[in-house]
Amino acid sequence: MFTPECLRNTSPEVPDITINVTNMYVNGAAFVPHNQIFSRALGTVVDAGAGYRVMALAVTPISASAVLCFRNTGSQRQTADFQVSGNLVILTTDAAVDDIFQVYYFGTT
Repeated sequence: MFTPECLRNTSPEVPDITINVTNMYVNGAAFVPHNQIFSRALGTVVDAGAGYRVMALAVTPISASAVLCFRNTGSQRQTADFQVSGNLVILTTDAAVDDIFQVYYFGTT
């Protein structure tokens, strides 16, 4: 949690600050948060050959850095565990049949 410097030294208790982003505009284009769930069991994590598995996002993210990927309960590291190319999330490690992936990203509406 981010705590502004002005609150660290003057407040006996750190307030709980929540930021809820519903729209983001870049060069006049609107981008909204997306959340998708994938798994091999659902058939949404597919084999791309050469040991890679791929998940297709509904829309193309604003940028690769706008993508967060979680496997079961742990976060995945971009470039080490997954890569983003267009609207594809490419896993660089194998996925078990019962693994659940949750992907958060900003994309067009």
